[in-house]
Amino acid sequence: LVLRRNLLDWNICRVRDCFDGGAEGHPVTPDGKEDKACIARRKNHNVTTMAYVDSPRLVRKLKNDAAFRSDMVEKLTTAGIVSEPVYVEDLLSFELASADINKSIDAWAGILRSWDVEPDPEIIRKVLQETPTAGKLPDPGSHSQVVYNIHHLTEALRESHLDAYLRA
Repeated sequence: LVLRRNLLDWNICRVRDCFDGGAEGHPVTPDGKEDKACIARRKNHNVTTMAYVDSPRLVRKLKNDAAFRSDMVEKLTTAGIVSEPVYVEDLLSFELASADINKSIDAWAGILRSWDVEPDPEIIRKVLQETPTAGKLPDPGSHSQVVYNIHHLTEALRESHLDAYLRA
C-alpha cells in the first residue's frame, strides 16, 4: 500500500492541475487572476500557478481523506494484506537536493518485500543513483509559495488541528 504522507500537498496539486473540478479551489496566477493552464502548467517552468483554496471545503476533504486512509490501512492490516504502508515522499526522497537516499532505499525495499522479493539494498542504491533526477529536484518549499490565500488556509488548518500538514 503506497500513500501520500502529506494530504495537503496532494490536494493542492489537484487544485492547481484542475483535477478537483473546482470543489476545493481553483488555480490562479501569483497576482490572483484566474489561471487556466491546469495540468499543462507542468510543462511550462516559466509560469507560476498557485492554488486559491476554499479553506472550509479543503479542511473537510482533508479530514475525510485522513479518516478514509486510516480506515483503509486498519482494514488491510487486520486482513493481513498490508503490514505497513509505504509513503510516496519516502520512495522519491532520493530525487531531492537534500537527498536522503537511505530513506528511499528502505521504502523501495518495503515495496519489494510486500511482493515477496528479497531486496538487495546495493542494487536499489545503484538504480536510484543512476536515475537522471537523483539529487536534482528542489526540496518542497513553504505552502505560501503555492497557495494564494495561505493565511486563510493556515487559520482553518490550525482551528481544525491539521496544521501539521503545513510547511512554513
